[in-house]
Amino acid sequence: NFEKEFIEKLVKQDQRAFNEFYLKTVDMFFRYIQSNFFLSKEASEDIISDFYVKWRTVVKKYDFNQSFSAFV
Repeated sequence: NFEKEFIEKLVKQDQRAFNEFYLKTVDMFFRYIQSNFFLSKEASEDIISDFYVKWRTVVKKYDFNQSFSAFV
């Protein structure tokens, strides 16, 4: 769960917020991909990397009326 202020920083492209989001979520995403899709470590890392690159652009479009976790 992330606070509204933190999400606002992400939407505004705050680098520190993005770094914090990355550190808090990367392990969870990696474990999810590894356990559900049975990909190699390298393939999982590539997917994670692509996600965070695209995330920087997509998060700007976040609608505060919807669930942040569902948006992610």
